[in-house]
Amino acid sequence: MKMCWIGTAIECFGLESVRPRRGTYGRYSYQSLPHPLKLHGDLGWLADEDEIQGSIADELASENAAAVPKLLDECARLELDLPSSFRKLITSRDMPARIRSITDCMMDIAASPYRAEGYWLIRFLSDSQGCVFWYLALDESSEYVIASNEYFAPPAEQWQDADRSFEPPVIVADCFEEFVWRFWIENEIRFADYYNEPLSSACQRYVDEYLREDV
Repeated sequence: MKMCWIGTAIECFGLESVRPRRGTYGRYSYQSLPHPLKLHGDLGWLADEDEIQGSIADELASENAAAVPKLLDECARLELDLPSSFRKLITSRDMPARIRSITDCMMDIAASPYRAEGYWLIRFLSDSQGCVFWYLALDESSEYVIASNEYFAPPAEQWQDADRSFEPPVIVADCFEEFVWRFWIENEIRFADYYNEPLSSACQRYVDEYLREDV
């Protein structure tokens, strides 16, 4: 499966050449992405951020609260070892409330894993218009995050048009925490541009590294 980043344009702050606008979401080189900060699998960096109104947790809060225990039970039955960062995000009330999305993505927890593309896929994030869905992908030895415009779920749960064309899914991160960090920081950059605010030091480092990679 191909590896690339699916994200919004961040042509602000001098990044036009590496992150040009390609519709709501574009596919961008994974190799050119800035390196993540040192991650420890516990989302500790996210705990330092403030909770936000209009976070990814708001839209489907009650549905996710009902889905999480079912998902955990089903993963236990299937003997799937969930990454600690994934388990922490979906079981925490406040962690997802620190993440916002410029395109109104929402936390959308599947109640059970679904077998497809050679992995057990667990949907955890959806674009508000169904343009992209993000899945934790597990096999016997690896964890990835996969993005696709296809809604991988049992037939009874399908809602997409049967004649919709689907692009091949891609791996967007080597591990769950890396995805969460990159999704968070890129959206913070977009919001800083939208509200005409200065970049935080973390966002500025991200932009600076992107610019160095482009030299």
